Amino acid sequence: MFFPQFILQMLQLANLQSYPVSKAQWTEVNNQVIPDNTLIVNVRNREAVFCEVFNAAKDSYITGTMEKSAKTCEYELDGKYKSSSTYNVLTTQPGFQSSWKYSDKFVPSGAIKCNQGVNCYIGQSVYGDGICSELPGKIFYNPVLKRSQMIMVKDGKVYKCPFTTYLVEV
Repeated sequence: MFFPQFILQMLQLANLQSYPVSKAQWTEVNNQVIPDNTLIVNVRNREAVFCEVFNAAKDSYITGTMEKSAKTCEYELDGKYKSSSTYNVLTTQPGFQSSWKYSDKFVPSGAIKCNQGVNCYIGQSVYGDGICSELPGKIFYNPVLKRSQMIMVKDGKVYKCPFTTYLVEV
């Protein structure tokens, strides 16, 4: 009798806890016109938007980026450059505030997730002695190795970088 009662009490406690709800979410784009509340980031004088494309073969979303004025979402799939005119964009609700946080050993609190796996986050690469260009993209974090890798696309090419900053909601 103790065991079922204990489980019931734990479930009740879990429902009473409050969890932060992000003011950033993915929103479907209609007729290639991005919504007014689309999150726009400025990286090296480039106004960029985070986007995602549904991949039916993998039954999942793939995160990418696009210029604010572009009509297609550019993304990486299996190491290759791809683009799509059907996509969602990252939008925000009133009161949303963000900043960039550098981290090479852990994922900072408030990091904005992408829909491409458990350890995928929105971010940008950091210039590192010519190793990387500063571009927006997705960060894959490896919790075992405690390392991040940034994947970005630009001008029909895929780039990777070990130096990353996470977009965090503050």
